[in-house]
Amino acid sequence: MSRWQPDRNASIATAGSLLGLYAADHRLDASGTPVQTANGNVLRDLVNEFGSLPLEAVEAPRHGRPDDSNPYISFDPELCILCARCTRYCDEVEGVSAIALAYRGAETTVATVADRGLLDTTCELCGGCIDTCPTGALTERRAPDLPPEAFDKTRTTCNFCGVGCQVDLNVVDGRVVKVTGPPPGETVNDGNLCVKGRFAYDFIHHPDRLREPLVRGEDGELHATTWDVAINRAAQGLMDVKKAHGPDALGICLLEPVHGRGELPDAEAQPSGVRHQQLPSVRGHVTRADGRGARDHVRRRRDDELHRRDP
Repeated sequence: MSRWQPDRNASIATAGSLLGLYAADHRLDASGTPVQTANGNVLRDLVNEFGSLPLEAVEAPRHGRPDDSNPYISFDPELCILCARCTRYCDEVEGVSAIALAYRGAETTVATVADRGLLDTTCELCGGCIDTCPTGALTERRAPDLPPEAFDKTRTTCNFCGVGCQVDLNVVDGRVVKVTGPPPGETVNDGNLCVKGRFAYDFIHHPDRLREPLVRGEDGELHATTWDVAINRAAQGLMDVKKAHGPDALGICLLEPVHGRGELPDAEAQPSGVRHQQLPSVRGHVTRADGRGARDHVRRRRDDELHRRDP
């Protein structure tokens, strides 16, 4: 009995038919190809590779959440292919189930409970749904609408806590315009980020950011100096406190989880009561408590703004 061999031409024709069905219910560019987005569009890539069966456009009655006031995540239902990757990430990875596939038939869409804004759901604003969306239906509101090749990516370590999550800084014209998670399987956080790691990058180019060490002069004002001078001034200040009040008057905060009492620069300067607690993590990314605290901060800012508008 001869072994069955797949027919490549038939497989490509079948793929073209399926892609044509998707493209008929998708926003297209002037050439009839699914539009490109800042996060890429896998459907566009597949159509360019295999072609698609030309079909008459279908107007699906899917709806989004146009009144969603969350400042970070935007959903465009016209680019959604209902692959459920975002809802599975929200349920199986983050474990919060803030979004789900709702309604039936052609009206099926990615929805929240009672179509509420994300700030009024269990959403932690981690942005993982953005990274996993294959067509760019979920995007960051503040990011520029540029093709993926316009961004220069630099891998670095998030500086908000000691977990050590790796992030990709997306740079355009020398400025960080968005932060994305590395591909899964490459880093300690497996590509997952919290709301702070993904969206809190405004400080990088903030005009009030300190860019050099400062020490207070005899005139009482802060003046720029070198790192050597600043570190020596800080060390001398600590030694003066120890001399005047004893070592128990010193308190030292260690930010990195790898640091311990024996790794302080001067063991003799250590206070007897030094304690260190490693920052908690779950499967390599920030714990749920940290993410919710940052999310609640965003909600409070939203509520304060609404109160100012309508006291």
